[in-house]
Amino acid sequence: MDIAPPSGLTEIPTDVPTAEEAGQRAMSKMYVEMPLLTSITGNQEALTAATDEEAWANIAKLHAEEARLDSNSQTLMRNKNPDTYDISGRGITPGSADDPLMPIVTKFESLIALDTVRNQYLLQPKIYTWLLESPVQNVDSLNEIVYDQLFLTPSSDPWLGLFPSDGYTAIENEGVRR
Repeated sequence: MDIAPPSGLTEIPTDVPTAEEAGQRAMSKMYVEMPLLTSITGNQEALTAATDEEAWANIAKLHAEEARLDSNSQTLMRNKNPDTYDISGRGITPGSADDPLMPIVTKFESLIALDTVRNQYLLQPKIYTWLLESPVQNVDSLNEIVYDQLFLTPSSDPWLGLFPSDGYTAIENEGVRR
């Protein structure tokens, strides 16, 4: 995933070396700075090449506990779509196998974990690289660029907001009005 530096940021003149390039010229400088630069920017190509969807799912499983929704979050989900998930008076225990919300919670939690690890290992380092290469002048333009170039969801996309039936949006009745 090779993405050019964002256009809304101040560009660094081409004759000024990056910290990584400068570190290659002075061993003592490289010794001190390279671990920091590597931890911030990572090796995107190697990581991308070494991980397929199955690998990402396995990494996400390692972080599954961090993505668990508490009972308050589940109650909020239930209350946002009562026609589908209200179990009062139906003899169903919240969180049980019969609870119609549980498949949605389980899938949502796994997607949270997957999204978190992919963001942490792939997207955050790209943003850090952009910030190292081009200091931010305008946070709003940085956000637009991140959503446009990194998340591939530009604010101008008229299709944003569509979702599959097993998705969760946190919008009252999933945004459907009757």
